[in-house]
Amino acid sequence: MAKKAPSIKAYLALFIFAALAMLGLLSIITLQQIDHLRQEFQTTSLTQADVELSRAINAAYREILDRTKAYARWQEVRQQIQNPNFYAYWHKHRALSSEVLPDYTQDAAIYNAKGKVLSKLDTSLLPARVPEKSDTATLIFDGNKPSLLLYAPVTNKEGSTLGYVATLIRFLPELFRTGGFSQIDAETIHIERPAAAPIPLHELQGLIEFDLRTDPFSDTLLKIMTSAFVHFWITHGAGHPALLPLRNLAAQPTDPASLPTHRSVARKPW
Repeated sequence: MAKKAPSIKAYLALFIFAALAMLGLLSIITLQQIDHLRQEFQTTSLTQADVELSRAINAAYREILDRTKAYARWQEVRQQIQNPNFYAYWHKHRALSSEVLPDYTQDAAIYNAKGKVLSKLDTSLLPARVPEKSDTATLIFDGNKPSLLLYAPVTNKEGSTLGYVATLIRFLPELFRTGGFSQIDAETIHIERPAAAPIPLHELQGLIEFDLRTDPFSDTLLKIMTSAFVHFWITHGAGHPALLPLRNLAAQPTDPASLPTHRSVARKPW
């Protein structure tokens, strides 16, 4: 007995299925490419943000160092080294009055040529002696707020060391003031207090968390690509020419008894 040959509708259905499968595969590849591009934008922005943060930290450090050196050149500092009898009174009323120190300075101290503070004060936040490695920039934490501790020598006109000064200045206000962030949302910068504090300044960057600023260019580009993809799917998927023959056949008069019963399932765009 001869087998019944498949109807033209069956061939058309197979052809349409293959065409839609190809479109589906193309859609998956396109979506993967868009997602890959989004990840590349994110990675590039993070890399640029890390460089930006490193430069901002260095700029803030240089600014505070310059302020500390300028403080060491203040005439009143030399006067206190020469005659420290009234250092406690001077520290309370004048130590932070120098114009070179910002409002967010936590403390300042003066030391003699041997590195010993001119007078021990109960209210002082600074060490009683200048450490051997006084050129190391150190961060001291008050909660999660770091302050930068720096030392600078006090010299005479001949360059001889008369003593030293130390400053303790809040670091984040200086970072915000000099940072000029374009990739980083400065309002989201957060620092977790390290388990072992104080720490050297070069360890700070690893403790900083932040969010990136929105990049209008990349966001707009991704929106355009996504919209173009959706438009392509609609026009070449639901309105693909491969569906026209089936529509023509469906428009032809057909005996209702010969049509199989089925439940239509709405297709999602992807």
